[in-house]
Order: sequence, then C-alpha cells, then structure tokens
Amino acid sequence: MNSYLAVLVLLGLVVVGWRFARRKPKAEAPERVRRPERRVDGFQVWSPLHLRMGRSCLFDHGMQYGPGFRRKEGPLLPHDPDCRCETIPFSYLGSEVFAGALRRVGESKTQEPGFPLEAVTPLIAALKRVNAEPLASTVESYLDLVGIASFDEGVRPAVTAFLRDRYAFLSSQERASTAPGAPPAEGDAPPLETATVKTP
Repeated sequence: MNSYLAVLVLLGLVVVGWRFARRKPKAEAPERVRRPERRVDGFQVWSPLHLRMGRSCLFDHGMQYGPGFRRKEGPLLPHDPDCRCETIPFSYLGSEVFAGALRRVGESKTQEPGFPLEAVTPLIAALKRVNAEPLASTVESYLDLVGIASFDEGVRPAVTAFLRDRYAFLSSQERASTAPGAPPAEGDAPPLETATVKTP
C-alpha cells in the first residue's frame, strides 16, 4: 500500500512538472522607446545699458525670433549710429524652456562706468515701459515717470544720475529734431509735398 501511494505521488509530481515545463514564459514588456527631446533654437536682441540708447533699441531689447517663434526674422541692425544691440544665439531643450530658460538668455551689461549691474535689468524694463510716452517737461517729472522711487536706496543715486544725464540727452535730441530745416525724427513720416497746378 505504501509503495502504491509512493508511485501515485511520484506520478503526480511528474505530471505537474511536465505541465510547468510546457508553460510558455511570460513575454517581457517591450522597453519604451524614448523620443529625442525637441530643441528650441533662436536669437535674442540684447543691448547694454548706455546713455544714448535709441527708442528702437529699447523697443527691440529682449526680442526673441527664429524658426520656432512667431517672428522669424529679427530687426535690421544697427538701429542708428549709437546702437549697441547684438543678436545672441540660443538653443535649449524643451524641458529647459519649460523651466524658464528663455527668460535667462541675456545677461545684464552696461557701458556706463561704475553703474551697478543689479540695477541694469530693472532700469531697462522701466525705460521700455515709458519708451512710447512723450518726453516729460521737466527732469523731475521724468524721474517720476520712470519710477525712481521703486529702486533700492543703495542704487538710487546712480540711477538718478543716469536718468538726469539721459533726460538732458533726450531733450537735446528733441530740440534738434524740432529746429527749422531739421530732418524728420526717427520713425516720423517725411512731410508730403504739395503739388502746385498752374492755370493757363
């Protein structure tokens, strides 16, 4: 009886082992193919802060353009004889763009000796904001328009001195453009010629 039971157990083990051996191994999940990350290539117009920055330089400062942007072509440089604008090429991965890389393309630069670098970016932003406004009637009004009170006390004296000099420069430009026989100011349309009709 014991030997009969042992044979049955042995046969059972053989059948189980045979079925286990016939079982197909589980197919491994295919490895997910990782697509290469898309790059964003382009250019940015950047100008150092300087006293004679033109309105066009301020308007275009920070402009980004290229194949992946709405604007494909940049402005024609230089804007004017005092233009110091340059085009900075950049190339970022999509993840870097998502993390804010496009906001950090250009670095703060100034051509004004001794001017604090930390005040360059906020001052250019303030000048861009008032760029299209008519020039204030007094230097004090100009300082208020730019927002001198918003600058930290540590840099305010340097910013104030720069703005006073810039106001003097802008005023002299305005006087020159309104002088009799002066060429039209930047962006102004030339005067229309009046045709005279001779009567017989």
